[in-house]
Amino acid sequence: MARVEKALQSKDPQSMEFQCSTSGCHYEVRFIVSGEDKVLLIISNVSRRKETEAKLEYLAHYDSLTDLPNRYMFNDRLAQAIAHAERKKQLLAILFLDIDNFKHINDTIGHKMGDQLLQKIASRLMTGMRKTDSIVAYQRRHRKILWHVLAR
Repeated sequence: MARVEKALQSKDPQSMEFQCSTSGCHYEVRFIVSGEDKVLLIISNVSRRKETEAKLEYLAHYDSLTDLPNRYMFNDRLAQAIAHAERKKQLLAILFLDIDNFKHINDTIGHKMGDQLLQKIASRLMTGMRKTDSIVAYQRRHRKILWHVLAR
């Protein structure tokens, strides 16, 4: 409420955002104060924009096919793992897994089946992982994934 009072006291246009807790909707409220007793409120539903921003944020850090962290997240997790290993004076293992001739799989049984195979491999690799380990879809050129496994 203090933010609203401050906005009303200001002579400059003010903008703030709030979330409707019951429905999960996001609204943006703009205050334009005109004179002593006149305020124009513009309320916009920005839920779609928020959903799009969240999706873009997710896609910036995760592989869209396997839902595994991508190479950008890998770099961050690797830096954390190195720092942790140095602090604890422990070893760090990185395993690179590549599927040879994956293009042949896509060419013979189709990209849809190739995608399903990659999803199944990612799922199976994840089932054997400890919570402190990471598996990352590092690159997927020509529908090929190079996975990195960080183990502490």
